Amino acid sequence: QQSSDGNNTTSPPPMPPPSDGGDFCRFVDAYSEQHATYTGVPNLTELCPNICRRGGVETISNATYVGATPVSEGGWTIQVKTTTEGAETEGGETVTEEAHFDALVLATHKGDLASQAVQAIVNNELAAARDINDENKQEKTEQSTLVTNRLTEIAQNLQRVSSLPVYSVKMRFPTELSHAVPMDAVSIPGSPIVQFLARQSSQAGIVEDEGYWTAITTAQYASSVLDQYNRDDKNDMASANQQVCQEVSDEVTRLFSQYRADTND
Repeated sequence: QQSSDGNNTTSPPPMPPPSDGGDFCRFVDAYSEQHATYTGVPNLTELCPNICRRGGVETISNATYVGATPVSEGGWTIQVKTTTEGAETEGGETVTEEAHFDALVLATHKGDLASQAVQAIVNNELAAARDINDENKQEKTEQSTLVTNRLTEIAQNLQRVSSLPVYSVKMRFPTELSHAVPMDAVSIPGSPIVQFLARQSSQAGIVEDEGYWTAITTAQYASSVLDQYNRDDKNDMASANQQVCQEVSDEVTRLFSQYRADTND
């Protein structure tokens, strides 16, 4: 690819598309012995606070993230909504606060939040490019364009990811059958319903296998179910959840059926 002045420029590689092949968090592609992945102990809600605590990172707890704006001098202004005690009854109130941080880390399943943050950087870069007024303006503008184009692509990909739903279903099987399954976690590219299956006891800190498994559906299946219901209707969504639980349970039971011959169940 060439820039407007004829110089060769290298475009960044395209973002990989979301996958229904089992590696929905891209843990498999990214895994190595040097970069192992871990789960939170005693539960996932402890993971981020403990990481921040060990790193001496200041955090805001018990607050709802509203938005973030990059500051031209560096850092971020974070907007959060806090609710004082009793707000849901009589005495408390909900307050929106702002705080300045050197960096922003979004640990969330909501891709649209990350997309908004990246788009804020894009807007900041575009504003800075308009303010350039020196002899190197053309070169700086081209560099800024490369950055903003890449960030815009990332923001768009994050927005698309956020629009792809999946269901996570926890279920319990007879302990003897669960013991007969010869793997702790598996990707299932041949199933139209379940793309990933993990034994609950494979998580750190859980010693005894009580037969619990967690299944992650494919985005295509989750979308097909949700399209049958009104997402704004609680009763409809309850029916959708019941359908998913039944169909996912049936699918995993089918997948486990080959191991029933080794058990009395």
